[in-house]
Amino acid sequence: MRGLLVVLALVMGSAQAQVPALLTPTPLGTILSVFSYLNTEKKKIYYARVESQGPTFEQARINGFRLAVEQAIGSLILSESESQGARLRRDQIISYSAGMVDRFEIVERVDTGRGWKLVMEVWVTHSAIANRLLNDGVTDRDINGDRLGARVESLLHERQSGDQVVAAVARDYATRAYDIELRPARVEFDAQRQVQITVPFMIDMNYAYAVALYESMNRTGQAPLECSSVWDRIRYDGRETPKCQARKNNQYHFLISMKPADRWQFWNGRVTFDDPSKLRIFAQVVAAPLALSVTLLDTSGQIVARACQDLAPYTAQIVTYNQQINTMIVQQGRGVQGEARFNFRQDHAQITRLGAQQARVMSQNQCRP
Repeated sequence: MRGLLVVLALVMGSAQAQVPALLTPTPLGTILSVFSYLNTEKKKIYYARVESQGPTFEQARINGFRLAVEQAIGSLILSESESQGARLRRDQIISYSAGMVDRFEIVERVDTGRGWKLVMEVWVTHSAIANRLLNDGVTDRDINGDRLGARVESLLHERQSGDQVVAAVARDYATRAYDIELRPARVEFDAQRQVQITVPFMIDMNYAYAVALYESMNRTGQAPLECSSVWDRIRYDGRETPKCQARKNNQYHFLISMKPADRWQFWNGRVTFDDPSKLRIFAQVVAAPLALSVTLLDTSGQIVARACQDLAPYTAQIVTYNQQINTMIVQQGRGVQGEARFNFRQDHAQITRLGAQQARVMSQNQCRP
C-alpha cells in the first residue's frame, strides 16, 4: 500500500507591509524576517534574513538559500510512504519551491568547530523569469561568480525537486491510475458449440489521479507558452513565423482533459516546460506493460477462471506522447471499451458455479491466467 499526502504552505509578504519575524527553527535554520516589494522594473522581490547552519560553509550557505526560497515563495510539501506487508520500504519528504536566489549577502559567519553558522540576507524572485535573470551578472569585463552560482544552484535544486514530485505521482501509475467498469457478461456459442463467456469492460483514468498528475506538472512548470498571442504567432499568409516555430520547438507541453463524474463539461489544462525531464519521467511509467486481470468467481468467492488482457491498446488512447511536437496528451473522462473472453468449452458444471466477476490493473509480469 502506498500513500501520498500533499500539503501546500505559503509564507509571503505583501508589497506594503512587512511580515512579523518568523523565529520557528527548521532543519535548515531559522527565518529571522521576510517581506516583499516591487523594484523599479515592477518585478516582485522577496527579501529574507535567515540564520542557517551546516557541516561545511558551502552547505550552510545552500541551506540558507533553500530556507529563504521556501519561506518567501512558498513550498509544496509531498510526503510519500510505501509499505509492503508490515515493513516500510520507503518514507520520503519532498519539498518543492519555484523560486530563485537573485542576490545575497553574508552578514555574519561563525565556525562552531562542528560546522558553520551563517546569518544571510537573501533576495528571491520567482523562477518563471529565471532565464532572463541568469544573464544579469555577466558583462564584457566581469562575471559575478557568487551571484550567478547561487542562481544556478537554486534553479537546479528546483528542477531536481520538481522531478521528484512528478516521479512520486508516476510511481502510483500502475496501481491507481485507472478505473475499470465491468459490464454484464455475455454467453455465446461458436460453430462447434463451445461456450464462450465475454466480459465487456470500460477503462478510464481515475479522476483523482488525473488531478494529482496535473497538479504535479502544473506546480513544477518551468516556462510560459511561446507564441501564445495571435500577432506573435502568424505572419501575413496566416502561418507561424519561422522564429516562432523555432521557439516552440524548444518547449515541451503537457495537455490534459478531465471530466468530474458529476459534470457534463470537460476541463482542459496546459503546462509548458523548457526541458523534457518531467514528460520523460511519466512517459517511462506509461511505457511499462500493464495488464487487466479479469477473474470469474464462484458463489463462495473461489476462482473459477482468470484472463489477462494487454492494456496497451486501451491506455494508448488515454495517454499519448508525441515526440515530434514535444507534447504529452492525457484524456480522462471519455473511457475506452474492451472485452475479456473465457472459453469454457462445454463445461456446463463450471458455468453453473459462477457468481461474480472482478477486475484489477497490474503489471504484465504479475498477471497469471
